[in-house]
This record gives sequence, C-alpha cells and structure tokens, in this order.
Amino acid sequence: LEFFEEFLAVQEPSISCYALKLLKSCYRHAGQQWRDRRIDLVTRIYLELRMDLVDNWCTPVEFDGPHREKKRKEDTWRTAQLEALHRRRETARAIVEKRFPPPKKPIVATQKLDHQEILRKLFKEVELPDNFEDNWDTWLSSYRNL
Repeated sequence: LEFFEEFLAVQEPSISCYALKLLKSCYRHAGQQWRDRRIDLVTRIYLELRMDLVDNWCTPVEFDGPHREKKRKEDTWRTAQLEALHRRRETARAIVEKRFPPPKKPIVATQKLDHQEILRKLFKEVELPDNFEDNWDTWLSSYRNL
C-alpha cells in the first residue's frame, strides 16, 4: 500500500486520482494500525473521489481471529443475560397475575345515563329562608372582614 502512496506525491491529477481509487479499494483490507495512521488519506479520498450511495470502503473487513472470537463470546454472554432478564420479568409478571388476577368481566353501567336528570339534580333550586334578604348585607360585610 505504501507503493500507491508514492503516486499521491505526483502532481498529475489523473495519476493521483487512480492511486486514490486503488487505495480506496484496498483500505478496508488493511490492518487497524495502518488505517489509524492514514487519517489524512481518508480525508483526501472523501474530498477528491466520488462516493456511492452505499459505500462501505471505510469499514474494515473482520477476519477470524482472537478479536472476532472475543466479540463472539461477548455477544453470547450478552444474549444470555438478556434472556435471563426476560425470564425474570415473565416470572414476576406471572406471580403478580396469580396474586392479583385481572377482572373476569369488564364493569359496565347497567342503566343508561340521562344527562338532563343529572343536571337537574346538580343544579336544583335551593329554597332560602324568608329573612335571607334582610341578613344579606350583614353576612356580606362579615365575609369581607375575614
């Protein structure tokens, strides 16, 4: 890959363009350390080459190795932990439903509500005592003093 990098130093745009295309096609197969040291190359590829809509050249190819095996073990462990969590939740839900079962039938109003009757009961006329008007001013003044 260093061989292609030498072509990038050439001032001819067509040669550097083809060198960038070759480096772009090889980039995902390179090692992690080489990719980490060539961030300027990633920037130059993005600036000078046209990208496809679904372009995965920057994502590395995962080979089988110790890192892959470690990730597989971690994923297996995480899956087992999630399954155990779901089992605990389902067990707890079953215990709650056993102790507090849901109602058998929904509660339904047996009588049809008459809205006019409800309003009449709420706002029925109140009969006041005969001396109410005489005592109104006294009551009002004592209420204001509170």
